[in-house]
Amino acid sequence: MTPTHDEEMALLVQADLDGELDAARRAELVAHIAGCAECRALHAGLAALSTRLRTSLPYHAATPALRAAVAQRLAEAAASSLPTISAPARPRPRAWRGG
Repeated sequence: MTPTHDEEMALLVQADLDGELDAARRAELVAHIAGCAECRALHAGLAALSTRLRTSLPYHAATPALRAAVAQRLAEAAASSLPTISAPARPRPRAWRGG
């Protein structure tokens, strides 16, 4: 199922607020928002909500122990997902065939 134009624009607005759009896609969205009151309102509303959440909710930094545990789990996950690489087979020497 493909998203409708409105659904796609709403996703682009959210991606823009998260800093996930490349320059070309962002320019396309900015041009669209300039002419679309609905998307402009959505962008403004979500930006305001994001600001309120960042400024009103408490922030708790991770402890060094938590950071170390997360880093270890990530390293283990990365190591287990890497394919095993074996040494390439050595080519067998070919007998010289003189003519």
